[in-house]
Amino acid sequence: ADVPKLNGFQNLIVYGNDSIFETPFGAALGQFAMLCQAYMSIYNITEEQAAKVSVKNHGNALLNPNAQSPLRIAVEDVLNSKIIAWPIKFLDCSLVSDIFAAVVFASEERAKELTDDPIWIKGVGHANDVGKFGWREVMNPGMTFGQAPVMRAAAKEAYKMAGITDPLNQIDVAQIQDGFTWLELLTYEMLGFCREGGGGRMIDEGVTHIGGKLPVNPGGGCIGHGHAYGGIGMFDMAECVRQLRGDAGGYQVRPTPNIGLVETMGGSAMSVSTVFILGRS
Repeated sequence: ADVPKLNGFQNLIVYGNDSIFETPFGAALGQFAMLCQAYMSIYNITEEQAAKVSVKNHGNALLNPNAQSPLRIAVEDVLNSKIIAWPIKFLDCSLVSDIFAAVVFASEERAKELTDDPIWIKGVGHANDVGKFGWREVMNPGMTFGQAPVMRAAAKEAYKMAGITDPLNQIDVAQIQDGFTWLELLTYEMLGFCREGGGGRMIDEGVTHIGGKLPVNPGGGCIGHGHAYGGIGMFDMAECVRQLRGDAGGYQVRPTPNIGLVETMGGSAMSVSTVFILGRS
């Protein structure tokens, strides 16, 4: 059989999976489609709710002059876009992007020498999981397929370090991985912004919109501003710093946000996640 030509990143994802039971479903996208199906089935999440993430993030990108994919669209546009791997449709996906960001890490003393407005790391958490679907539930007793325990574990560690006990009310802005719309909804839950199964209700109620209680991806997220594979976490950290300094222009969430969250994930089938809590003081 003909073997498709893959770049290095795609090779890492495809051939790191089980060659019999996982690789045939396709790299990344096919895996996420299965996770989305499980998530929908368990928690009654709808395609319309996922589409609202696309509408939000493409719409936020209209306010960001550096965004790759600013679009004014409706839920129907997302639902009627081409099916890539059901339930994921074209407008549920982020675009692969060539973007970059630089973040300077320094000691407290050096930071005060470099800038009059430093942003501090209040907490950090990191977690890894097995990359193969078939091992996931064995390695995480009690988990439900369609969840992402690495996100929950990374967030728990970061929250403990930063003294966060009520994420929805203590965090002012969040930059999270939204390679696909469903992933943003699931991440709301894994980070404790709502109960499990409550991600759809959060987007329905506008909680994560600019002007909502906890704005998420106000600059457009991966879906709106672009997705640099392997480097999006650093880009999102720069976006969060911009918000905390009040430098985000038209997509500034509020004049003086104090606490921001940055979450990124990757690996095969959501097998690694890192969470940072940033603060102005």
